[in-house]
Amino acid sequence: MKVKKWLKRTGIVMGCLVAFVIVVMVVLAVILSRPSVQNRVLHYAVSALSEKLQTHVQADSVSIDVVGQKVSLYGLDVEDQQQRPMLAIDTLSVRLDFWALIQREVKVSKAAVYGVEAHLLKPSKEETANYQFVIDAFRKDSTDRRDTANDSKGKKLTFDVKQLSLHRIHVFYNDQEASFSHLTVRQRRQGYMAVLNGLQAQWVSMTKKGPVRQQLQVQSVDFADGRPKHLSLEGVHFVRDNDLPRKNVGKPNRGAFDAGHLDVWANMECELQHVGADSVCAVLLHTTATDSVSGIDLRDLRCGLVYRQKQLRLTDVFLQQRSTTLSIDSVLILLPDTTVERPLQYHTSPISGHVVLQDISQLFSPALSKFAMPLELTAEMNGTNTDITFRNVRVNTADQRLNILANGQIDHLDNGRDMVVRFHVSKMVAKGQLTAEILNQFKVNKLMMKQFDALGTIGYTGDFRVLWRREEFRGTLTTQEGNLHFNFALDGQNHYLTGSAKTTGFRLAQLFMVEALGPVSFNADFKIDISKQRTSQMRRKYGGKLPIGSVRGTVSECSYKKVTLHNLDVDIESDGANANGTVMQRGRHVDVWCNFVMTSTDSIRQMKVRPKLKIHGLSEEDRQAKEEQKEQHRREKADRRDQRRKEKAERRQQRAEKREQRRQQRAEKKAQREAENQAE
Repeated sequence: MKVKKWLKRTGIVMGCLVAFVIVVMVVLAVILSRPSVQNRVLHYAVSALSEKLQTHVQADSVSIDVVGQKVSLYGLDVEDQQQRPMLAIDTLSVRLDFWALIQREVKVSKAAVYGVEAHLLKPSKEETANYQFVIDAFRKDSTDRRDTANDSKGKKLTFDVKQLSLHRIHVFYNDQEASFSHLTVRQRRQGYMAVLNGLQAQWVSMTKKGPVRQQLQVQSVDFADGRPKHLSLEGVHFVRDNDLPRKNVGKPNRGAFDAGHLDVWANMECELQHVGADSVCAVLLHTTATDSVSGIDLRDLRCGLVYRQKQLRLTDVFLQQRSTTLSIDSVLILLPDTTVERPLQYHTSPISGHVVLQDISQLFSPALSKFAMPLELTAEMNGTNTDITFRNVRVNTADQRLNILANGQIDHLDNGRDMVVRFHVSKMVAKGQLTAEILNQFKVNKLMMKQFDALGTIGYTGDFRVLWRREEFRGTLTTQEGNLHFNFALDGQNHYLTGSAKTTGFRLAQLFMVEALGPVSFNADFKIDISKQRTSQMRRKYGGKLPIGSVRGTVSECSYKKVTLHNLDVDIESDGANANGTVMQRGRHVDVWCNFVMTSTDSIRQMKVRPKLKIHGLSEEDRQAKEEQKEQHRREKADRRDQRRKEKAERRQQRAEKREQRRQQRAEKKAQREAENQAE
């Protein structure tokens, strides 16, 4: 009976409390629903905020729904302390738990903001931002409120926001602009998740060549706070334009990549394992990036990422293009640090993979657009923001017909005209017919292909340099028909190939199929026209398939059938259709030479040869030259005789001076001895 009475009394008390709460809620709803009360609440809040911020704050209206536990604010405008518009919000809506508010807990089941326009200014590093006063005011206020709440109630005021959504946000920061259409942040059992849609930003960067306009658009960003955190970016569109012509305009042999002109579409997915104040640990799961104009075509990029104290380490890097894949175990990047005057530095472990040069043709070199031969690559790389060093570079084909071993470096990356690319090739071997196969990978006129086939296995050791509008090559070329030492340069300014070549015992007979021709030793200088404009005009005028240019050299030894010749001067001029040459042997009394005309390298055996002979001493010019030579010899002989007489007289004079010096020394010693004897 006592239990029943206790339950009955408890029910009566609880019912009274519920009835009281309902009555209070109804009374509050009736009171707060009146416009006059809401206006007073709005006026009080706006005045308090204006006094707190020491600036002008204005709001159009407020709506308080006690039953629906919802508070909405409309038309909020805030000025900075220079009376300039700083923040404008169309609608701010918050759904509160009023019962939790009584328990000193701010529980927001849903908060929404619609139509925000913010004008933020910070003209320079020395000047204070126009929004700094808001941060300072609320930082101090939040600290005071926490201390007061802890002292007065003994219970900390807690905030709990279940869902936050932002719509139509537009922010101006100095000359930069950013906006997004929708952002939703929602709590979950484990962390929270956020979805951002329609992000747009545009800004202007100043470079040495002037201003550069840049735009960024992101269709969606998904973030899930878990273990680990997951981040996904879809539809990233980055545009960069410096309002200058692209670097490859009017230059068909130059790649389309230009850092001043980019139009990249990308997607990215990664896991954030740790994010701290100065450290990040993440895993990049998948990345794609394309630019149809420049030729960027990144099919996949994966790696681990650790950032700590301005050091970035990448691990297990995997990069894939259309047919190219590269793998790197680790990359260490030291970011610039002005406190210790450290520039950008980086170092990689060995890079390995399969490379098809066709993949980078549009990006860097259109001449490689047909180069579909797969190559295997290994290399190590390190450098700074101004130079790159390549070590242990190895390139080979799967069947080992091609093997290249080299080291190199690139200097002055920060200045295009001073940039220099240097490589030393310690070994290069191309076996069999691989040389012709490599040449067939290029879109160029195939000249002298039979001669390349006849060279067989080709080896090369040497160096090359790439400068601004100039490439230089030197070294030794080894073939089964002989070795060739060369030094030549490609002049990109005037479009000529110039240089020299030297060989001993080279078997030209096998190249041009002239069996009677023996080994040749020569030293020659050449100049070949490689200008497409000039050579195309010559070919339209004369036709032909020969190189256009000139060769001048000396054949130290050669043989034809049973005749061996020495010290032949060779002079060849070619207009592409006909090569006119002169071969001369100068003698003491007789000069023998011949002129020849060749129309193609395949018809060298049918070339026209016109021999000529010149005997010295028969003409007046020869006699005069001979008399002048004799007179020169007489003068030289007389000069030598006079010089000998002069030297003989000088030697006599020197001997006489030495005798007189010795006589004086003896006289001085004798006088000294006599003086000593007299003193004794």
